[in-house]
Amino acid sequence: KGEFTMDDMDKIAKDAVDQKIVQNGFVPTTGQSDLALLFYSHNVEMYDQEKAEYVLDKAHMTDTLQWIKQLLDSKVLPAAALAAPKDDNLKAMINGESMFMVAGVWDEAKWRTRGMEKTQGNVSTDFIMQNIGVMLMPPTEKGGKPVTVSGPWTYVVSKQTKYPELAKRLLTYVSAPELQKEHDEQSSHLPFTKEGQEQIKDNVWLNANSYLINYSKFIPNDPDQPKFAKIYTDAIKNIASGKSPEETVKWMEEQMKLNLDKFTVK
Repeated sequence: KGEFTMDDMDKIAKDAVDQKIVQNGFVPTTGQSDLALLFYSHNVEMYDQEKAEYVLDKAHMTDTLQWIKQLLDSKVLPAAALAAPKDDNLKAMINGESMFMVAGVWDEAKWRTRGMEKTQGNVSTDFIMQNIGVMLMPPTEKGGKPVTVSGPWTYVVSKQTKYPELAKRLLTYVSAPELQKEHDEQSSHLPFTKEGQEQIKDNVWLNANSYLINYSKFIPNDPDQPKFAKIYTDAIKNIASGKSPEETVKWMEEQMKLNLDKFTVK
């Protein structure tokens, strides 16, 4: 509902660190696709769909990097967490060493199967739900819309295929709700069709978190996305190394000129 804001989250995180309840107040994910969430939550425009070109949204990008700098300066975000493997950050979370972490619904399967909890190793879904809360990334202002992010995985069929109808039938088959259910329950991913969602009603974790899809933005489905993702990932590392947000945004523009075919500045 937008009643809980980014500022509220930051205050709780800092209080938990100051009182030594946790070691880490806020830990972002280290995955390129998921890092887009940090920017979307600050209203950064990243891509113009109609023009099929990237956007350097200087004002909102600067705001995002300034927020990250404040988290680093206040020790709410430990710089080491930005370079740590995601599994290390997940271990800290399941063991109560972090207050907030950007993660995915699918990470529940890792807590169940990778032996991360110090005393039990693998843990049950019930244990996870008793000890880990799930929420959307809160808005920056009261009444704003919270957000999450998804990667636009798409099936494609070559124009040169001799059997286009057979390919379509195959894609329909592998998207069957029953097969979605099997995959989703093993890997803790959410179904991607409404019919698939009906299949996981009895799965307490997936059913509880299926509402997240209604708040999801997507990373650009563009061939240059890996290049762009590297630029904004390295931008966060620049802040951690001591560069200012303004310097970093200028550096981003230079990198976009070097690496992207089309982009605009606003």
